[in-house]
Amino acid sequence: MTEQNGQIEADDEPPAAGLLEDVRDCLMFLTRLPMPEQQEGRYRQLSNAVRGFPVAGALIGAIGGLALLAAQGAGLPAMVAACIAVVAIVMVTGGLHEDGLADVADGFGAGGSRERKLEIMRDSRIGTYGVLALVFAILIKVTCISVLLNAAQSVWHVPMLLVATGSLSRTFIVLAMRSMPVARSDGRSVEAGVPTGSGANQALVAGLAIGSIMMWLACGLWTMAATLLAGAAAYYLAKRRALHHVGGQTGDVLGAIQQLTEIAMFVALAATYC
Repeated sequence: MTEQNGQIEADDEPPAAGLLEDVRDCLMFLTRLPMPEQQEGRYRQLSNAVRGFPVAGALIGAIGGLALLAAQGAGLPAMVAACIAVVAIVMVTGGLHEDGLADVADGFGAGGSRERKLEIMRDSRIGTYGVLALVFAILIKVTCISVLLNAAQSVWHVPMLLVATGSLSRTFIVLAMRSMPVARSDGRSVEAGVPTGSGANQALVAGLAIGSIMMWLACGLWTMAATLLAGAAAYYLAKRRALHHVGGQTGDVLGAIQQLTEIAMFVALAATYC
């Protein structure tokens, strides 16, 4: 292993594993779904499994899509169905990324020194900025999904978009892990390690393939392009703000990046799909 930006970088030749094992490792980290345990004595850093992030994100989005289909099948209004889809995703992930968004909002919003912001982000208590960030995040997502439901020409279109945004938003996590230094010397982000260039590239290709195909089939080329651009812009801005406030990334920052890129893509979809 090598060290990069204060993090442990994954080996160029990680322990041999197939894509299914990589997806399993990512799902163990990203969700509360029951997964078969790793073989004893075969510890693998999360950075060695990053090509599984887009697939794991797609599966998380698919669970939300199935919940959405069930709600629609029961004849529930679009807004209620959208709420059920978002709740299903939050339950599957245990609110992992939402917690990161709230912590980042509290830390960055409070101001002060870099050390003070990191201290606030580590505090398990949630403050005013965190509450507001969560309220607005959920409200925007539910509203956008309900708008998409009302405009969709097929019951499958919005579930496909949930799969696309779930995959792409978690691909942005991999890009942040690869390109940003860690902001503190310990924590989940340090333990996860730095993905190799090949691992990050594989994740990017997989995320773009899943997201682009799903969005192209559901809403066409131009909406797909606008949505990808919105997600990339949100990633760039979130990355810039994190570097400005704390000098790098933490587990909370990665969670916030997932949420912000996902929200940006939902807004773009709602604006261009209708």
